[in-house]
Amino acid sequence: MMNIRRALVAIVAAACVGPLGACSSTSQFGGTWSAKSSAAAKPPASAIARTTGTVAQPAGPGGKADDVQRGKKFLRSNNYAMAAQSFKSAVDKQPDNAEAWIDLGTCYDHLHQFDLADHAYDQAMQLVGPTVEVLNGQGYSLMLRGDYERAQRKFEEAEAKDPANPYVQANMRLLANGYYASKESH
Repeated sequence: MMNIRRALVAIVAAACVGPLGACSSTSQFGGTWSAKSSAAAKPPASAIARTTGTVAQPAGPGGKADDVQRGKKFLRSNNYAMAAQSFKSAVDKQPDNAEAWIDLGTCYDHLHQFDLADHAYDQAMQLVGPTVEVLNGQGYSLMLRGDYERAQRKFEEAEAKDPANPYVQANMRLLANGYYASKESH
């Protein structure tokens, strides 16, 4: 099982450095989806920055936009603990901020705190429903855990909503490569 996870982490790291950033998505909320990787296989910040689909947000003094922007900066620099603190602060101040919930889920995935990631994605789902961004995040989270079948279903749901989404497509390819590679190693 550990070899399967190592193989998946290696595939994930390689994909995140590539041109599509397989574990990324452009948020309809103007947010950033950062490459999800384990602590042992972090892509360089420059790779994340060019693949995340970052959209500049106006920041108000001391408000939620400041927390979200600070979180995005930490996320791009692979400082997931500080990013999580910033996004947590944002959702504490404004619990209806779906973008911050999704990004918080991303951070928790990086930190392998999957129960907290599930909660964050559930909060976002309650706010905006099963958007491509939420489904893609959930699918990637499940893929990191090795739950390939459920991950596939989430990616298929996301693909049905946006068949041309390059991040969903890249994640589906990543899943197929990781899944079949793990089957062959048995």
